[in-house]
Amino acid sequence: MVNISNPRIDACANQKTAVGLDTVAFIESHYVAERGLSPEKTVDYLKHNFLDSQRLGNKSSNGGLYPPTNKPATPEEHVPKPRIFALDIGLSSAKQSSNAGEILELTPEGQLKPLIKDQAMPDGLAIDTRSSRMFWTCMGTPGKPDGALYSADLDGSHITTVVASGLINTPKQLVLDPAHKMVYFCDREGQAVFRCGYDGSHLHKIVDSQGGGSEDDTLGWCVGIALSPSLGKLFWTQKGPSKGGKGRLFSADLPTAIDAAATGVRCLLSDLPEPIDLELDEDSHTLYWTDRGELPHGNALYKVQLNANGDVSSSEKEILAKHFHEAIGLKLDPVRKQIYITDLGGSIYCYQLDGETKETLLTDERRAFTGVTCL
Repeated sequence: MVNISNPRIDACANQKTAVGLDTVAFIESHYVAERGLSPEKTVDYLKHNFLDSQRLGNKSSNGGLYPPTNKPATPEEHVPKPRIFALDIGLSSAKQSSNAGEILELTPEGQLKPLIKDQAMPDGLAIDTRSSRMFWTCMGTPGKPDGALYSADLDGSHITTVVASGLINTPKQLVLDPAHKMVYFCDREGQAVFRCGYDGSHLHKIVDSQGGGSEDDTLGWCVGIALSPSLGKLFWTQKGPSKGGKGRLFSADLPTAIDAAATGVRCLLSDLPEPIDLELDEDSHTLYWTDRGELPHGNALYKVQLNANGDVSSSEKEILAKHFHEAIGLKLDPVRKQIYITDLGGSIYCYQLDGETKETLLTDERRAFTGVTCL
């Protein structure tokens, strides 16, 4: 019987994903040489029975101390747990202040970690992974031109004003174009879609909805936004009156010139309960959105398929999940095949695209969540 229970060998062999048996033998050869020991039942045994046949453990496909396995690696083995960031608009805060909003991180342990406090009705949130900066909108006082756009490091430090208060009205969801360092965002009461540089330069209105020619301004309230560089398209929602069933989904060609307006504006879907935030899967050209309208079709997560031209395909829009409490925030995580959703009821959810199931990650009645994003 061969005994290879040396603690150093056991420690290395247990780290199957990091160390092969050839490394174990190399380490052990120095140990036996230094002490004048026989390598017969340690190093030589490993060499003759494992190394010569390339049975190196998980380092090779031939197995090792255990038989080889063809079991595919699970996502958890290669993809770290997500870092989820969310905005608390402050409506449920005991602070009773217009600046009670916060930016929070949901830790893997399910705890909320405050990153930035004292925000004026924060609504949209996005992260540029290239610069490790987050960008967010603050609505300010709805109906007054005091909305703003900010950025900061992911730990909440080094806050920078991108668009100062007084230049826009009620900024909502925003989306980033990292390749050109541009921010696109909707302005609800401003009835418009804007874009600007990461530094706030070239702030420009690229869509002016103006209520669609109606006397009801809410028909022109732009809220959710998504980009498709591969299609050369911009998508946004116009929510319409609260629970009114007059929401719409629009598209336009992305403007190429820095100060140009969007062209080719088209209404893709109409008579929606109350569409809010948008997300686009570039690979499948699938649009997802939250809807906070009235039941049975509102307070739901929707999707619709787009064709190669960026138009809605012949397939009908589909409800993926229901029974949210004023659904707002939305973030697609294509790597983990998940969608994160938030609502004003104080909950953060995860919808599994593969399993088609909705999981509640956190519920806190002291919170009212809006924007959400992840890493």
